[in-house]
Amino acid sequence: NVRKAIERIGNDYLKYKKEGDCNWAYEEILALADEMNRGISEKEAYERYGERCQILPYRTLAALLVQYLQKGGDDIQRILEEECKKAQEVRIQQVKIIGEQVSTKLLFPMMIMLVIVFVIVLLPAWISFSV
Repeated sequence: NVRKAIERIGNDYLKYKKEGDCNWAYEEILALADEMNRGISEKEAYERYGERCQILPYRTLAALLVQYLQKGGDDIQRILEEECKKAQEVRIQQVKIIGEQVSTKLLFPMMIMLVIVFVIVLLPAWISFSV
């Protein structure tokens, strides 16, 4: 079930976590598992997880888990896979936008380097013709 999966994700994170290394998403999963182990209902724990996570895909995950608890259904795996694909597509689009912004910011330094190369190449030729 979902609760056991969350506990397993948290335990795997603790097992492979390096000293001083911290991943906030996994830390939130650990907090979620801890809340459920302390006796807080799964629904309330998922809602708190959604409130703590300010990133849309994590909030969507929390909403889907709450909906799964309320309505049930066997297709939670398919729904989560679809949401994972959507989140990956959004992330790819964000990376593309950031890459375009960086290339625009690098345009001015590249123009300065082009001028320097022209000076290095053309200055000796100009000097040799004027002598």
